[in-house]
Amino acid sequence: KQWYQRRVAITAGHDDTLIMSPSCNADKYGQLGWPICTPEEQIAVQCFNEMWKVDVGFSMVERSGKMFCPVKVLKEGKEMKLKNMDIRVEWGGVHLESGDDYKTEYFKEGVHYTTNGKFSLKKGFKARFTGDKKEYDCFFCDIYMGEHIMNPWPDKNHNCPAEYSEDGGMMEDMDMN
Repeated sequence: KQWYQRRVAITAGHDDTLIMSPSCNADKYGQLGWPICTPEEQIAVQCFNEMWKVDVGFSMVERSGKMFCPVKVLKEGKEMKLKNMDIRVEWGGVHLESGDDYKTEYFKEGVHYTTNGKFSLKKGFKARFTGDKKEYDCFFCDIYMGEHIMNPWPDKNHNCPAEYSEDGGMMEDMDMN
């Protein structure tokens, strides 16, 4: 049994406190073994598998150069609304070298790409690559909140060949220039 089962009057000293946190307090049910409340007063407790998860995808229409970077952020199992958050995208290209080596390069807006509209829930961030596609082997996007990267372990945020994906053992420690 979890320690928080059979508890009532759960209080936390801070917002976003985990129930297992030392700043979270709970009283035992007492002699009855169940909470004393009416059905209208009972609430359900939702469980979640991951505290924080950021899914970042990437796709590119080769012919037109349109790039899409869909983003989904889960906090305690619930999807967060990103429209009003201070998130931004950084687009880039990858130069594949011999073996598992590669180099990445962030693009400059107006030089390598132009932004296509605002963030949308369906397609995420959108841009059109205006540079020479032949200069790069594949492309990627990274998502930042302020100055902090939200997807530090890239896996689906690029269109590199499968042998260069996380499943192939490479993209997990991208060296951003």
